[in-house]
Amino acid sequence: MISILLPTYNDASVLRQSINSMLNQTYKDYELLILDDGSADNTLEIVSSFYDSRIRYIKLAHRGITETLNSGLQQARYNIIVRMDAGDLSLPDRLEKQLEHYVKLPQNTIVSCRYAVFDKKIRYTVPVSTKSDAIKKRLALHADFAHSSVMYNKEFILSFGGYKNVPLEDYDLWLRTKNSAEFYIVDKILLLIEYTSGRLSTNNILQNYENHYALQENYYKDLDTEFGILKIKEKIAFRGWREYFYGDKKRARHYWKKLALFILISPRIIAALLFTYLPDTVFLFLKEFRIKFRLLYFYNYFSQENIYLRKQYAVLIRSI
Repeated sequence: MISILLPTYNDASVLRQSINSMLNQTYKDYELLILDDGSADNTLEIVSSFYDSRIRYIKLAHRGITETLNSGLQQARYNIIVRMDAGDLSLPDRLEKQLEHYVKLPQNTIVSCRYAVFDKKIRYTVPVSTKSDAIKKRLALHADFAHSSVMYNKEFILSFGGYKNVPLEDYDLWLRTKNSAEFYIVDKILLLIEYTSGRLSTNNILQNYENHYALQENYYKDLDTEFGILKIKEKIAFRGWREYFYGDKKRARHYWKKLALFILISPRIIAALLFTYLPDTVFLFLKEFRIKFRLLYFYNYFSQENIYLRKQYAVLIRSI
């Protein structure tokens, strides 16, 4: 049995689509906890319109996402936890496919999946490495998997104190557990995430970068033991990427120039290095717009995977 944690706060306009996508899963043995973090909209009305005994609506005082998730962990009846966010869409076989892998892996494994991003239509897919060592290395920059994509063992997560009341509570959790956890990404797109970055203000985006950078600080003191980044040039490259994504683009150039001729075998770094000379507003837009992912998606627009994805999205939207 599975407990699905779906926190929500004034998300009535998009909550129905997320609940619907979970109720239409091919795997049926679960409870769906709608964790209402003190919403002031018609969230209860939306939830009450579904007549399904697997739904548990839990009304909480407004205390934020961290306390809401920790409350969900405490109230979950089952040890296999799945995360879901209001607005996102799970493809019908998501639970089935993730559980298929989860039961074969050690109980300290955090199982996720590949995902795509939508806003009225599919905008892009997110290419990731599914190799465990590569996933851990990439945690030095960010998680290659979305929070709402994970399936994990409740007792394992609680042994680390659950979620902490900090910005980026999910990334903080992965950093705290990474030396004890294994990470596995199912090599199939099973989740569609609603695009929200374009609606954030520049100040919010910059604050998010600052939070990200600060959270990484202690872990960057020893990249060898923390993330298994052993080679000197690889360390320099990672420090440059950290600055590029969350810090100072001039410092990114400073690190990458140390690579000298080695930079010639990395087209990604060369392209990013050139981007750092753009005006700040343009540089920020290109990062947030995920231009690389969008171009890759359109390049592979007629691939079997992307055609299937668009069909699934159309079915999910029609079913709302």
